[in-house]
Amino acid sequence: MYRIYENQLQLDLYKSRCCYLYLLVTGSFVVAALILISLTIYLKLLIVVFVSILFGYYLRHRHQVISIKWYKQNRWVIFLRQGLVYKASLLNNSFITRFICVLNFKLESGMKFSYVIFPDSLHHEQMRRLLVRMKVEHSDLFSK
Repeated sequence: MYRIYENQLQLDLYKSRCCYLYLLVTGSFVVAALILISLTIYLKLLIVVFVSILFGYYLRHRHQVISIKWYKQNRWVIFLRQGLVYKASLLNNSFITRFICVLNFKLESGMKFSYVIFPDSLHHEQMRRLLVRMKVEHSDLFSK
């Protein structure tokens, strides 16, 4: 594990209501589109069942990450609910705004890992610190 630096940033993640609202609106659009499309009822039901399974899987596994720590020199540690810990570095194709943060990581194993942070996923002070530190160290990630 990395040594603890005085300027580490601890992000304790919570379940996001914004995410659930986004999924509800998207699901409503899918249902409306299915009603308007001229397909057989069986094909429509198959699509609804498939989307429902994906939605349920997403809701069960959405909040696997319970905490993320950011250390000096683009070193990150990701803590999962199952007790797993991954060391990672942030990729340059991440996307940061006040309303949503898409963090793309490259794990030490070489795998890529993405995580979406909505404003209500973090305590407001942690979100502010994340945005300020990102602006200072990774200003190229902010949308123009």
